[in-house]
Amino acid sequence: MQKAILDLRGMEISDLLESIAENIKGLQEGESVEFILDKEEVVHQLKKSDLKMEVKPVGPNYILKVYGGEIEIEERKEEEDLAIDEKTNVGKLVSRYPEAIEILARYGFTPIKNPFLRKTLAKTINLGQAKKLEGLSEEKFRKLLEELKELKERKR
Repeated sequence: MQKAILDLRGMEISDLLESIAENIKGLQEGESVEFILDKEEVVHQLKKSDLKMEVKPVGPNYILKVYGGEIEIEERKEEEDLAIDEKTNVGKLVSRYPEAIEILARYGFTPIKNPFLRKTLAKTINLGQAKKLEGLSEEKFRKLLEELKELKERKR
């Protein structure tokens, strides 16, 4: 049973991701929600997530259909050292250092505050990709990395 069709074209990426998360949060087995998107980079990131979904290109846009049901999410504690740079996986970062959520949110990565997105989308994206999605300047990104490295040092 389809619950809704939502047109998310023209939205800022962070608002778009939060809207998707909010609308699929309570989906039950057999239910679905469709989204019309115009951000190819978001579609590519969502494809890497654990969501049960289909994506259909339609002209310059995409129809994303997300299905309800239990999502199996593998969570592992990584014991090796986690380097903080543009290649750092956001999911691993916030799993290891939960305080990083607030730091990332201050720099515009507000979808990271949504628990559902942390468990699905965050593990498919690295800091460099997040920087590009949010349009963060090199200077601000450098400051973000410095704060995250300081957090890591405090936690040693």
